[in-house]
Amino acid sequence: LFVNNACLFKLHYKNEDILKSHLSIILDKKNTLSLLKYSGISENKVLFNTKENKKIPVSLIVSPFNRGDGKIIGKVIIATDMTSKLKVEAELKKSERKYRLIAENTGDVIWTLNMNAEFTFISPSVYKFSGYTIEEVMNKKIQQLVQANTLEKIKRSFHLSPFKGKKIIENKYFINEIAFFKKDGSQIITENTITFLLDEHNRPEGILGITRDITKRKTAERILSENELKFRSYIENAPYGVFSLDNH
Repeated sequence: LFVNNACLFKLHYKNEDILKSHLSIILDKKNTLSLLKYSGISENKVLFNTKENKKIPVSLIVSPFNRGDGKIIGKVIIATDMTSKLKVEAELKKSERKYRLIAENTGDVIWTLNMNAEFTFISPSVYKFSGYTIEEVMNKKIQQLVQANTLEKIKRSFHLSPFKGKKIIENKYFINEIAFFKKDGSQIITENTITFLLDEHNRPEGILGITRDITKRKTAERILSENELKFRSYIENAPYGVFSLDNH
């Protein structure tokens, strides 16, 4: 058995420890027999054993080593340490679970569009919000759900023209109010926080939005405004004097 210096460093062995040793010194018996038995080129995910018997996940590419007459006289093994990659993948899965939990349990609707204004993601809260299932929304164009001028409003807010253009976005995000059509045909007023998803060249490749139903809030604001006008009209047209005094 021969290994290069990089492998020796990873496994904490010295060259004299490895020289003339069997592959099973760094690999379990089952995988050793499997690698030695197979005569073709293969790729395997296994665990290497360090000198301290610590396990290191590695990806192996194994190919036969032939002499001039074609007879196989050994194996060439290229090993790649997968520790960092697996750690990153685990962190990504953890992060994905966290954000999926947020998306699935928030009352707001989280959504993404591609640059053709087609939905690429919609959170499950859309059903309670609108009466539409995720599948129904994913098969609709955004123009079928909102007022016709909505996309133009988005373009103007981001100073982006045309919609599929390659200009750098001037504003990071914006908030606006949009009338949204529910499945039963009724309208609700929504507050939308919208931002472009940019590629590595700072060009837009999608849109991320968070939508909140503010119909009740807008109704309360309207009633408050109407009552204020009525009260002001009453005071201004009262047949007697009305005045106020402060404590000073």
